Amino acid sequence: MLSNEKIDEIAERYVKMISENINVELIIPKDIIIDKPYGRIYFYGAKDYKKHRLAGICIF
Repeated sequence: MLSNEKIDEIAERYVKMISENINVELIIPKDIIIDKPYGRIYFYGAKDYKKHRLAGICIF
């Protein structure tokens, strides 16, 4: 089983890959990560949220 720190690293790499593909800087707010029995839920959005109305979710 992976540690939460390792799962966080995977989520960061995944969001970075999306960010590079769409050419918009994305961030994962650390204060709204949700732990569930089946994994961790991450929310991400554009760093410049006033310019880019973009949000997403990923589960690891």
